[in-house]
Order: sequence, then C-alpha cells, then structure tokens
Amino acid sequence: MYTIIQKIYEKNNKILKEGLKKVLNGEDVSSLTGAIKDFTDILGKELFSEIVTQIENLVFDDSKRKNQYESVRFAEKSLITKNGKTKFERRYYKDNETGQNVCLTDKILGLEKDERIDKKVKAEVIRKANDVSYNKSGKFLVPNIEISATTVMHNVRKNEWKVEIEEDEKLGRTTKRLENRLKKIKDTKTYLMNQWQGIEAHDIYKDKLTGCCQEGQVHHTLSERLSTDAKVWSEEGIDEMSQLRAFTQNGGDVYQKIIDISTEEKREKKIQELEKRIRKKANKKIFGSLGAKIPISKARDELYLELKKIWYGNVA
Repeated sequence: MYTIIQKIYEKNNKILKEGLKKVLNGEDVSSLTGAIKDFTDILGKELFSEIVTQIENLVFDDSKRKNQYESVRFAEKSLITKNGKTKFERRYYKDNETGQNVCLTDKILGLEKDERIDKKVKAEVIRKANDVSYNKSGKFLVPNIEISATTVMHNVRKNEWKVEIEEDEKLGRTTKRLENRLKKIKDTKTYLMNQWQGIEAHDIYKDKLTGCCQEGQVHHTLSERLSTDAKVWSEEGIDEMSQLRAFTQNGGDVYQKIIDISTEEKREKKIQELEKRIRKKANKKIFGSLGAKIPISKARDELYLELKKIWYGNVA
C-alpha cells in the first residue's frame, strides 16, 4: 500500500510544494490547506483506481478463473466518489457455462452494472433530497461535480422507503415506530392526493389567485418538503417523497437501505468462491504481510527536506 501511495505522491507532490511555497513566502495558511485538500482528492481517486487495477490483475492471473471465465475485453468505468469522479479499466469475462459476459472485478467490489455513483454519495444525496429540492441536493457534495436533479430524482424513486411493521406480541397487535406521526403523515398524503386537481388548478390559474390555506393544513413533516413547491410534484414523486420522509423521520438509515437493496440477489456460487480467493490474495498483495510497517521516518525526512529547500530559497 505504501508503494502505491508513494507512487501517487511523487506524481502529484507539485501541488503540495506550491502550497508550502506560498505559505512560507507570506501568504495565508488557506493556501496550504487548499493545496492539501486538492492533493487528498487526487490521492483518493488515484488510490482507488490503483487498487481496482491490482484486483483486476489478481482476477486475471487466478488459475481457477481461467477454467470458468474467458477474458474478452477491457472496458472503462467512471464512478462518482467523495473525492470526485474516478475512472478505471477492468475486463469483461465470458462465462464458459452460460456464454454471458460478466465483469468479475465489479462483482468483487460490489458495483452494480449501471452504478455511476458511490453508495455513500448516493445515500448523502438522498438524505439531502429529503429536506431540499432535487436541484440543490446534488450540489457541493463532490469536488468539481454537480449531480443533476434528474439523477437525484431517479435515485430517490428507485428505492423502497416503506417503514417496517413490527409485531407486538405482548399487546397482541401490530404497531409502528412513532405511530402517531405515521398516521398524520398518511392522513396528510391522502389529503394532498384528494386535493390534486386543486393543486394543478393553482398552477394553471396562479395569476388570478391571491392566496392559499394549504400550508396551515399540512403537518410539518410533509409541508417542509412538499407544499412549498406543490406544483412541481407528480403523483409518483409525491408518493416516493412521502415514504422517504416517513422513513427518515422514523430513524431509517438511508445508506444501509441502499446496501440491503443491492445485495438482495444472491451471487452465483462460483463467483463467491472466486471473490473469496481474490480478497485473500488482495489483502496480501495490497497491504503486504502481517505486521509490515510503513517507513514513516523516510516520509518525514522527505517532507522536511522539501520545507528546508523552500525556506532557504532553493526551489525555483
């Protein structure tokens, strides 16, 4: 792992040097913190790509894999992460039994076929969409990337946000967490759906209307998100957002829900076996043998020398 990080550092350390030079020449410390942020974003993206490459090589070299899957072609994939958009290449393999093409590295990494946004980022986007517009939800989460309102909307709607019902054996009845709140949410949703024609009429005849009493009649759990711009909601959209609001109000974990949904389908046994072998090999190859230490003192000496050069004006 240290070798990989060192390789990335040597490739991109100019960013850190420039930040150090500016601070030591009298600029504000933000010049350095900004440079560190830029460097860590690049480090995160390139480190991920390097690790994926290592895993892909392990899959390709695996002797048992060669009997089950035939290498077909390379394909590039991009993924939006907290460090920004990263790109990497991995192979597609032909399953000798079914004839289908599969991307074994994606399966090992838990990446779905059309997944373009990291699940952590996706969860954060959905959590924001629970409170603010789709357009605002996709902004400022990832460096230099703005996730479109349409993408946010699709990710909200593709998941199932219904609250789990729990059995209370002692009372002999079915109960729900924050039951009173859920009842109000359900009643409010019913009210909105019953008033749908009026909501549409408000949009059509908005120039002739002087006011609306809708806000005062809708419970805050939904009104905070749904009633402000009621005219933009479709029936499907208002249903999904109502469920999402209820889910989060009841303490639902958006990230865990996304993970649960993505792992519902069981993988093929032979892929599971391959995955187990590759994970074991990856631990040894990427992290090294147990007890290996990163030579911190060397890294510290290199940083010290860089500072010394800048301090004494030896850097152009």
